[in-house]
Amino acid sequence: MSALFLTIARGKVPADRRLATHNAPNHALSNFRYAATTFEEMRLSAPELKPEEVERIVSDAAATLAAELRAVFDRYAVPAFVTAYEFEGVRGPTTAPVWVVARSGSVVLGYDEAEEEYGVGTLRDGGLLERWGIYDRLEWALRSFAAAVQPAPPAA
Repeated sequence: MSALFLTIARGKVPADRRLATHNAPNHALSNFRYAATTFEEMRLSAPELKPEEVERIVSDAAATLAAELRAVFDRYAVPAFVTAYEFEGVRGPTTAPVWVVARSGSVVLGYDEAEEEYGVGTLRDGGLLERWGIYDRLEWALRSFAAAVQPAPPAA
């Protein structure tokens, strides 16, 4: 993966300074701001895949799903877009990109290109994912996603 350095603005900063090196219009971080008043750089690996490539990968995996899981996926599927999750790296907090492929409110199902795995997380107002957990297979991630977005059936 190639590296892309983003400047994340803290506070009220002109839009052209928020993500000065970022040019992907569908990136969830394009309007990300913190409340403080200083700048900081975060290292973010740029995804190598294009949205249509991610959609093909996910579509191929979805074709093998059981009918009830496929129905859940079809109901919540969205055109693939990039966001990121934050984790504690060797040199402190860092971010990694995730392709969101299904969404219900703030709960998202994503594809982690670097890990080649699927995950579920919550999209924060600022654009980053929190509580991001990955699963080896789309089926397992979709079960977790479905549990998060669909209320449990009433007790008998």
